[in-house]
Formats: sequence, C-alpha cells, structure tokens
Amino acid sequence: MALNAALATMASGRQIFVQKYDPEYAAGADIPVLFIHGMAGRHTAWGPVLPFFPARTRIVYDLHGHGRTPSNGPATPATLAEDARDILVHFGIHTKVDVIAHSGGCVPALAFAATYPRSVRRLALLGPPPIPVPHEMMAANMGLIKANGMRGVLAVQKTFFGPNTKSAAAYQVLEEDTQAQRVDGVLAFCDALIAFVVGVVHAEKALIVYGTEDPVSSKAGAQVLAYKIGGTVVEVGGGHWFMLENPLQLGEELRKFLDH
Repeated sequence: MALNAALATMASGRQIFVQKYDPEYAAGADIPVLFIHGMAGRHTAWGPVLPFFPARTRIVYDLHGHGRTPSNGPATPATLAEDARDILVHFGIHTKVDVIAHSGGCVPALAFAATYPRSVRRLALLGPPPIPVPHEMMAANMGLIKANGMRGVLAVQKTFFGPNTKSAAAYQVLEEDTQAQRVDGVLAFCDALIAFVVGVVHAEKALIVYGTEDPVSSKAGAQVLAYKIGGTVVEVGGGHWFMLENPLQLGEELRKFLDH
C-alpha cells in the first residue's frame, strides 16, 4: 500500500516528491529500503523491483528537478545527500536503511553513505557511471539537452539497451520518463555529478551491479568502484536499463544481497 505520496517540504526547506510503501506483512525486522533513480528518471522506475521486498518499508522519490520534484536551486553532492537524509527523517526513520540506486542516482547514494556514516546498512549500486564522472561525457549530455531539450538525450539513452532485451514497451517507458523532466533541473543535477568525488563510504556491505551489454557501466569499471568502496560485483543480463530489461534477475540478486 502506497502511503504519503506527496510533494513534501523537508527540513532544508526544499520540496521533494516522495512515496512510501508500508510492509505488506511482518517477517522479522523491517529494515527500510530507499530507492534512488538515475539521471532523467523518476520514482516510477522502481515499479518492477518493489514487489521483491514486500515485508519492507520502501521509499521512492524524485530527485532534484526530476519528475514531480521542483528545481530547488543549485544541486551539489552535499544537497543530494541531505535530501536523502531529510526524506528518512520526514518519515520518522532514524535507524540504518538499505539503499538501492541506479545510474546517476549512485552519486547521491554514495554521497549519502559518505556524509551520514550511521545511516546505511547495505548499499546496492546498479550500473554506476565511472566515478569521478568524466567531464567530457557529462558535457556531451548537457550539450544535447541544452540544444534539443530532453528529447536530445533520449536518442542516446535508447542505445543503452541490450540488443536482446530492448522492446517497444521498454522504449515507451523510457521516453515517458525522459519527457517528464525539466531541463533546468536535470542540468543542475548534471553539475552535481561532475562535482562528486568518492570519499569514505560507510556501509556494512556494498554491491555493484553491471549489465552484460551495458555501455555505461562495464565489468572493469564496476570492479574499480568495488575496490574503492569495499564492495562485491555481480553481473545481470542485458544493458543499462535493468528494471526494464531484466527485472526478475535483478530483483533476485538484490533480494539475495539485502536478505542474507
């Protein structure tokens, strides 16, 4: 059951669209899971994965300037980390949580785990970009957005599907998510990605997931990040859009990581 789905004002004064799902039944300790979508995505991206954690409190939200969250001024790694913390406080959660993030959303997840050392139990990063994020890669994306709006970057995003896992339905979801964004908000988020530098990440366990045909996050890149933060690596079939391409394998890998 979805509760408190609303544009909420946080302690910082910033407004964030958040949606909370209560456990569907009790099964041991309820360790909440915070889901963080990627650049040009929105909270709905997690729909195929949420059913894998029915006994957990699950929180999804729209990042700065994405979906139904307004552009709350400049975005920095610090403000993105603070947003994650404020969301948990908003729902009265003061214990450690598990965090699952995708693509560019891995940056606020890492910033959160580094900034608030007693907040993260397990951290799963799906298809993280190279970190530090290459300036030339982000400059190219920002140039496309400035020149052609969100449709400019959509054509590039469609090439991130694996050749055997793409579909017309997946294309449509990706297009709807991309077109739901505000240019200024996504550009501000891009600035924050460029500014991020990995610090000491405080999580009991970390997992980095890469796709067999993912052009954004390679096996070698996943291994480098795993070495930096003390995590392990797992492969999922398909390209970069895990939740659309291979939700069953992804969900099982995540459930295994969080529950064992």
